[in-house]
Amino acid sequence: MSKTNTIDLESAFHLAWEAVRPDRSVSTTPADVQDHALPASRPQVGWRPQRPRPIYQPRTVTIRQNSGGVPRLSFNSSTLHYVPSGPTSAAVSLPEQVHCSEQSHYADKYRSTATKSGMLLAKIVIDEGRSSISTYSLESSTDLEDCIATSKDLAKFTTAYPLPPAEESTRWTAWRYVSYYMRVWAVILLVNSITMVIMISYGVAKPGSFTYGSAAAAVGANLLASTLARHEHIINFLFRIVCFLPLSTPLWLRRRAAKVYSYGGIHSGCGISAMLWYLVYAVLATLQFDGTGGEEAALAITTTLTIILLIIITGMAHPAVRRCFHNQWELSHRFGGWFVVLLVWAQTTIIVVANAQNSPEPTREVLAKTPTFYFLLLTTLLILYPWLRLRRRKVTHSEQLSSHALRLHFNDRRVSHCIGYRLATNPLLETHGFATIPNPTPLTPSDKDEETGYSILISNAGDWTSHLITHPPKAIWTKGAPTVGLMRIASLFSPLVIVATGSGIGPALSFLQAKPHWPVRVIWSARAPLKTYGAEIVESVLRADGRAVVVDTDGTGRPDLVGLAWGVMREGLGGRKAEAVVVVANPTVTGVVVGGLERRGVPAFGAIFDS
Repeated sequence: MSKTNTIDLESAFHLAWEAVRPDRSVSTTPADVQDHALPASRPQVGWRPQRPRPIYQPRTVTIRQNSGGVPRLSFNSSTLHYVPSGPTSAAVSLPEQVHCSEQSHYADKYRSTATKSGMLLAKIVIDEGRSSISTYSLESSTDLEDCIATSKDLAKFTTAYPLPPAEESTRWTAWRYVSYYMRVWAVILLVNSITMVIMISYGVAKPGSFTYGSAAAAVGANLLASTLARHEHIINFLFRIVCFLPLSTPLWLRRRAAKVYSYGGIHSGCGISAMLWYLVYAVLATLQFDGTGGEEAALAITTTLTIILLIIITGMAHPAVRRCFHNQWELSHRFGGWFVVLLVWAQTTIIVVANAQNSPEPTREVLAKTPTFYFLLLTTLLILYPWLRLRRRKVTHSEQLSSHALRLHFNDRRVSHCIGYRLATNPLLETHGFATIPNPTPLTPSDKDEETGYSILISNAGDWTSHLITHPPKAIWTKGAPTVGLMRIASLFSPLVIVATGSGIGPALSFLQAKPHWPVRVIWSARAPLKTYGAEIVESVLRADGRAVVVDTDGTGRPDLVGLAWGVMREGLGGRKAEAVVVVANPTVTGVVVGGLERRGVPAFGAIFDS
C-alpha cells in the first residue's frame, strides 16, 4: 500500500518540482521540501542534464485542484505557474517539454497529499469535498532507450568503485559448504541419527525395549515434519514472523533472520531421516512382527516397495540429478511420495489388525494407541489441502511481450507483494511456481477498477513455458494457497540493492510495485529488455529506481554483476550505503553473485533452487 503524507498546498507544489528536478536521486518525503529550493530561472526547452549513468525522468506529474477556488495552478507548454492567494506568483520550469490533459471527478473531502506511487514517479492531489475537480497531467518525453546502460556507463561504475579482492576465508567456506540450508539439514539429520543410535543401543541392551512400532512412529513424525515444511501457510507464517522485525533491529540479526528462506533444509533433512528410520523399522518388523502368513507376506511386499520408492525419491532429489532430469524428478517426487504414504497406511493397517488379534482390546483402541496413525492422518490432510484449493482462473488479458516472454493479467483479486502461485495446464502432472506482480495501488476512484488485480511474467525456460508463450491461455489452473517468496525479505533492509536477470525482474517487480517508497537500487541484466519484455516493464523498473542500471546484453555482453552490485551498493542512495543485496536469477548466476559478494563481506541473498 502506498504511503500518504498530508501537507499544505505550497509544500505540495515544492514536492512537484522535487519530483521532476534534474538532479533528483532519492525518494521524496514532506521533510525534504525545504532541502531543494525552486530554480531561479527556466532551462531551455529540450535541455537534458549531463548524466554519468542512465537516469529516468518521471513520465507524469498529476495535480488536482478545485476548479472554482484559489489558489490555482496554470500551465503552458514548458512552465508550471503557481498562483497563491496573495499578489505574488512563482514559476517552476520543467527540464523537458510537457503536455496537458484535463478530466474531472468528485472527491469526498478536502485533502492535500503527495505520494510516490507505483504508476507515477510523483503525484500531488489537492481535493475539496463534493465539488468538481480538474486533473492536469504533465508528461516528459524521456526516451527509454537513453536509460539503457552502455558499456561506458558500466565501465564508469567499475572504475569509480573497483571490486576488492575476494577473501579466501571461512566466510566463503561457510557460504559454499555450510550454508544455512545445509546447517538446518545437518542439525535435523544429526538429531535423528543420535536418537537412532541411542534407541538401537538401548534395544540391544534390553531386548524388546525398542520395537518396530517406535521406529514407525519416528518415520511418521519425520514424514509429517517434511510435509509441513512445504505447506503454504507454514511458509507464510515463518516469513510473517521474520518480517515483523523493524529496520531499527541490528543488521546482524536481520541478516540471520533473512535466511528464513532456507526452510527447505527441514524438508530434505526430515525426508532423509524418514528413510533411515524406515530402514530400521523394516529390520525390526522382520524380526519382531507376529502375524499370519498372509499378513507377514503383505507386510514384506509393502515394506520392500516402500524402500525402493524411498531410494528413488531420494536419489532423484539430489541437486545434480534434479537439474538434469527436472520433469522426471517432479513426477517421482509427487507420485512416489503419494504411493509411499499409501503403502505406510497399508502397513499400519496390517500391523494394527494383527496386534488386535493378539490383544484383548478391540481394533479401534489398538488404532487409537498407535502414534503412526495420527502422524499419517495429518500428513494425508496436508497433502490433500492444496488440491482443495485448485482453481481455474480466467486470464483477463494475455500480453505477448515477445517470442520469449508472456505476461498474463488477472483481475479476480488483489494480491499482497512477493507471493507466488503454482500454475498448471494439467495439475495432476506438473505445476510451476511464478511470482505475482501486484498492480499499483489505486490512488483515485476512477483508477480503482483498472488497478485491481495482478500479473505474472513468464519467460521461455523449458518445454512447458515455451508452449504457454506460443499458445497463450484464456484460463489456467492455480493450485494451493499463494505462497510468500524470497523477495519478501527485501523489506528487512533499507537501502537495498536488487540484482535481477531476465524474467527474474518479475519477482523483483512484485516488491517494487507494492513498495514504491522503498529506497532501492536496481540492476537488471537481460537480452534486449525493451524488445523482449516491453516498455511497460522497463518503465516500472525505472519508476522504482530512476538510476536503475538496465543492461542490454545484446549490446554490452554479459556484465560483471558482482562488480556492478558492489559499485551500486557502495554508491547507495541519498548518501546511505545499501545494507544488503537480493539476487533473482538462474542458479548459476545466483551462485556466482551471492558467493562473490559474500566473499567480500556483503550480505547477499538468493534462491536455493531446492524444488
